[in-house]
Amino acid sequence: MIRKIKGVWHDKPWPYYLIIAVVALLIIVFAVDWEGVFGWWSGEGESKSKSISPPHESLRNLGLMLAGFVGVGLATWRSIVAGKQAKTAEQGLITDRFTKAIEQLGNENVSVRIGGLYALKRIAYDSPEQDHIAVMDVISNFVRHPPYEAEQKKCKELFDSDKMDFIDNHRQIDCPDVIVAIDVLQSRSDKQKRIEAYEGYNLTLERARLSFTNLVGVDLSGFNMESAQLIGADLNRSILNNVYFLEADLERVNLNWAKLDNAIFDFANLCGADLSYTVLSDAKFHYSNLTATNMTGAMGLNKDQLKTAWCEDDDQPLFSASFEGFMEGFRLDPLPDTLK
Repeated sequence: MIRKIKGVWHDKPWPYYLIIAVVALLIIVFAVDWEGVFGWWSGEGESKSKSISPPHESLRNLGLMLAGFVGVGLATWRSIVAGKQAKTAEQGLITDRFTKAIEQLGNENVSVRIGGLYALKRIAYDSPEQDHIAVMDVISNFVRHPPYEAEQKKCKELFDSDKMDFIDNHRQIDCPDVIVAIDVLQSRSDKQKRIEAYEGYNLTLERARLSFTNLVGVDLSGFNMESAQLIGADLNRSILNNVYFLEADLERVNLNWAKLDNAIFDFANLCGADLSYTVLSDAKFHYSNLTATNMTGAMGLNKDQLKTAWCEDDDQPLFSASFEGFMEGFRLDPLPDTLK
């Protein structure tokens, strides 16, 4: 019943409420000053003429009250209408800013792309309820599909021809715009994160194509990077705590000195990866390929974490990951036939 009443009232325009309020005021005034308005026609003669206000005075007072009330009501209504118009205009301006920022992301100039990313960040801050989710979608998609496809294709050809030569003699692709995009995603406020939770939005970098990119020092903590391609990428000294690397391709990736607490590498390819001097407390390597992986000086690592990790066999002596200290001499088993 309450919902029905609410629906009826919410469908009415503001003048409707104003009329109802005026009628209500009339009823109240007549109830309070009945004698003042109708005393001269009540048949009681002139004995009460001194105690009863003349009708024209009561009517005048009533008119003033009504005029004041109507004036206040109309002013309030106009203020509300003006506020709605201003909000509509503001939203239109934000839409224009959003469109322009999207165009900037497609520009060939990296500085223009960075400007577009900061413009999107500002829009998400200025209009979180309406535009935050849309902005996060655009920026996360920019990270997953960075504008370096041609350079990555060339690097892949060189990498496939001679992997060791590529790692030793070729630099990764500089991508400052991607680093800025990651920083924007990571710098979301608590309010923005609450909006995501309320809307059931899952910000993800799943299947990101970041092979051969220079991402030194980035903070990707907590992101879902399932099935991401990071072949030959440089993530030296990066912060990757709680990152979900399920089935990710991390062949020959440089994770030297990275922080990887609670990272999940289940079924990931870490063949030839450099994890030396990383922090690996509670990291998971369930059925990870650690063929020729360098884990020298890794901190927080123990044998239990590597019980189900594996390395290639190919009828050759097993390639054990490179360990140090109490892990030295630890050997990995080949991948079980049931998982080949």
